[in-house]
Amino acid sequence: MIVATIHEVSSDQIENFVDTAESWLTGLSTLPGWIRGSISRSPDEPTNWMIYQQWSDVGSCRRGLSNLGLRALAYKLALSASSNISTFEPLIIAEGAVFTNPQTILAKDAFTIALGNAAGPEILGENVR
Repeated sequence: MIVATIHEVSSDQIENFVDTAESWLTGLSTLPGWIRGSISRSPDEPTNWMIYQQWSDVGSCRRGLSNLGLRALAYKLALSASSNISTFEPLIIAEGAVFTNPQTILAKDAFTIALGNAAGPEILGENVR
C-alpha cells in the first residue's frame, strides 16, 4: 500500500512541519508492515510538500495510520493536508526496465460489499425471512 499526502505549508511553518513529519515517520517506521517513507518538497511550489509511505499490506497501513501513540503528530500534520484520497494499491511496479504486476491484496468483493452487510445472508448463503 502507498500513502501520499499533499500538504500546504507556509514558509514560516516549514521547520515545524518537517520536524513533525520526521518524528511521525520515525514512529511509523517501528511498526509492523512498514517499508519506507519520505518527506518531499515541490521544486515548483515551495509551499507544497508530500509525505510518502509504503506499507506491506492494507491492514498494517490502517493500523499504522491509526496508532494511538502517534495520533497527536498525525493530527498536527492533518491540519496542513489536502482532503484528497491518499491511499493506493500498486498494480504495476516499474523498477528500472523491469515491470511487475503484484497480485491485488483486496478481497474479490471489495467494491461490491458495503459496511454492515459483509456477513449478511447474501454473503453467507443463508435463506433468511
